[in-house]
Amino acid sequence: MACCKNGFCQEGTRDREILRGQFRPPTLPVPGGLVSSLGPWGAGGSLNETPGQNQKEEKLCQENFTRILDSLLDGYDNRLRPGFGGMNDFKRASVSSLSLSRSACLSVCGNITSTACNGEVKETEMVLFFSSLRGLLSLVSHILPLEKKKGKSPVTEVKTDIYVTSFGPVSDVEMEYTMDVFFRQTWIDKRLKYDGPIEILRLNNMMVTKVWTPDTFFRNGKKSVSHNMTAPNKLFRIMRNGTILYTMRLTISAECPMRLVDFPMDGHACPLKFGSYAYPKSEMIYTWTKGPEKSVEVPKESSSLVQYDLIGQTVSSETIKSITGEYIVMTVYFHLRRKMGYFMIQTYIPCIMTVILSQVSFWINKESVPARTVFGITTVLTMTTLSISARHSLPKVSYATAMDWFIAVCFAFVFSALIEFAAVNYFTNVQMEKAKKKTSKALQEIPAAPVLKEKHPEARLQVFDLIAFSLRFQLLSWSKSHRQGKN
Repeated sequence: MACCKNGFCQEGTRDREILRGQFRPPTLPVPGGLVSSLGPWGAGGSLNETPGQNQKEEKLCQENFTRILDSLLDGYDNRLRPGFGGMNDFKRASVSSLSLSRSACLSVCGNITSTACNGEVKETEMVLFFSSLRGLLSLVSHILPLEKKKGKSPVTEVKTDIYVTSFGPVSDVEMEYTMDVFFRQTWIDKRLKYDGPIEILRLNNMMVTKVWTPDTFFRNGKKSVSHNMTAPNKLFRIMRNGTILYTMRLTISAECPMRLVDFPMDGHACPLKFGSYAYPKSEMIYTWTKGPEKSVEVPKESSSLVQYDLIGQTVSSETIKSITGEYIVMTVYFHLRRKMGYFMIQTYIPCIMTVILSQVSFWINKESVPARTVFGITTVLTMTTLSISARHSLPKVSYATAMDWFIAVCFAFVFSALIEFAAVNYFTNVQMEKAKKKTSKALQEIPAAPVLKEKHPEARLQVFDLIAFSLRFQLLSWSKSHRQGKN
C-alpha cells in the first residue's frame, strides 16, 4: 500500500492536474543540436520579445519547443519515407499510446486500490481510464486493416514549385543554359505531427539531416550547386499537421538541345527535368504546388540574357520506364527567341556591303584590268573571312543554317562578279584580235569604224549585267530570309 501511495497515486495526481490544465512539465535540459536548429530566436523565443518580459513565460516556451522537437525526433527513422510499409506511420503512435494507456491504467488502478478502503473513486480518474481504453481500441482498429494490406504502402506526394531569381547566360556552342532558382518542396510526414502552442516550427538547415527528404535530382543537369555562403541557403519548416516545407537555393546548368536550321531567326524551348532518383511512381509522385500555370515564376528583372528574349514558360509531366521501374519526371520548358541585332551588325550588313562593292567593278572601264581584278579578289576574300567568323558563334553542326545559306548566296554573287569580269575581258580580247585581222585585210576601211561597233554593244551589255546582277541578288537573298522567318 505504501508503494501504491508513493508511486501510482502520485501519477494519478499528475493525470488529474493534466485534466484540470494545471500541470506544468518539468524543466528539461536543451540539447545543443536542437538549440542550433531553432533559428535566430533561440529555443522558443521571438524576435519581437523584449528582455523585460516574464522569465517564467520564456522558460515555459523554451521547454515547450524543446519538448516538441524531442518528441518528434524520438524514434524517428529518416531512412524511411513517409507512409512506407503502411505500419510505420502508426508505429510511433502505437508506442506512445500504449505507454500513455499503461501509465493511465496503472494510475487509475492504483488510485482505485488506494481509495477502495474509503469507498470512493473519483470521476476524473474513471474518465481518464475509459478514454485511454477507447484510444487503445481505436488504435487496434487501425492496425488490423493495415496488416491485411501488407505490401501496399501509401504513395508519398511531393509538391514542388520554382522561383527563378536569375536566368542566363545561354551558350549556343555548349548547348546549355544556367539559372539561379529557389527550389521548393512540400510533403506530409505524419510521423512529425505534434500538439503544442507553436503552429509552425521554423528551423534552419541543421534539422534537415535528421528527417527524411525527397531524393530529387535534375535529369538533364550538367552541374548543380547548392549555395553555402554565409550558411547553407536552406529553409526548413514543420507544420502542426506534419506538413514539411523545404526550400533550397540552387544554381543549375542544364542541357538545352537546339535545332539551328533557322539560325539566327530561331527560337528554342530549354527544358529542366527533375524527379526522384530511387523511388518509382508506385512510392512517390510529384505534383505542382500552385497548378501548372503558376508553379514556375520568372520575374522580368531576373532575365539576364543578351542574345535571347525569354517569352514564357510551360510545364509538363511524363512517366519514364527503366529496368528499375516507372518514374515520374516533371519538366519545365523555358521558351527563348533569339535577338537579331548582333548578327545584323556583325554579319548581314557587312555581307550586303561586300556584294554592293563587288558591283562597282561593272562601272570601271574594261581596259582597267588591274583595278577590276583587285575589286573582285578583295570582295571574295572578305566574304571568306565573314563566313569563317560567323561560324565561330555556332557549334559544329552537320547541317546548313539560314545564315550559311545567306552567306553562300552572297559569296556566289561576289565570286560570279569576278568570273564575269574575267569572261568579259577574255571575249573582248578575242574580238579585238578578230577585228585586227579584218583591218589588215581591208585597208580601205576606216580604222575608227570597228571601234564604234565594238564599244556601244559592250556598254549596253555592261549596264544590263549590272541591273540583272543586282536584281538576282536581292530576290534570292531576301526571299530566303523571308522564308526562314516564316518557319
